[in-house]
Amino acid sequence: MNYRDKPGLSGTQLVQLDRSPAHYNYLTQNPIEPTPAMEFGTAAHTMVLETAFFNTRYAVFKGEGTRASKEYKEFALQNQGKSILKQDDYDRILGMVTELERHGLARELLLHSTGKNEHELYWQEANVTCKGKLDRYLDSNVVVDYKTAHDASPSSFNSYKAKSMGYYLQAAHYQAGIRATTGTIAVPAFVFVVQETEAPFAIQVYELDQMSIDRAHERRLQLLEVYKMCLDSGVWNGYQEEVIKL
Repeated sequence: MNYRDKPGLSGTQLVQLDRSPAHYNYLTQNPIEPTPAMEFGTAAHTMVLETAFFNTRYAVFKGEGTRASKEYKEFALQNQGKSILKQDDYDRILGMVTELERHGLARELLLHSTGKNEHELYWQEANVTCKGKLDRYLDSNVVVDYKTAHDASPSSFNSYKAKSMGYYLQAAHYQAGIRATTGTIAVPAFVFVVQETEAPFAIQVYELDQMSIDRAHERRLQLLEVYKMCLDSGVWNGYQEEVIKL
């Protein structure tokens, strides 16, 4: 059984629940179809963090045909069970890896420091089964999240985006999981390595502010209570029913 099929409330699901229980319930039953950008990001993620599995999960199509072409369909048939990457996308991923090797800090965080990749966490908290999957957990008690983006600049990847995307809430969830599963008292730092998907594949490293994560911890505990109530009642409400003054 893979991580997604195992029971537990994940960091991503917690962000959905924060919007409303109805959104969480709907998206759980109707998973979002990955976009081409999401599929490319997953392939890059696999190459960087799970290199040994890349060739078992992906096949590179070197032809010129589109997905509708006979050539492409025959190639896909010969590589059933694998995701198909076009040659130019594969070349872009190799370019990204080369840039990661050149970037001293990113290279240290993702490739050369000691730690665990795709580290899974499972724990019980507030009568709720929780889970989390860390891109990378360093022995120095640092969580490293590798993200691909069209624009990795500070003006694009800022605190507002981090909040709107639920990154603080996810960080709080992962910190709680590390504490529960390791017994460590020290608060793990949470770092993003963000890399652009087009040449020159620029990289920027960010660290989430712990004071902001602490506020997210408070919200997270509230959401665990909401989640348990919804599970017990079977009612997954949307937004508030009363009028809200703006």
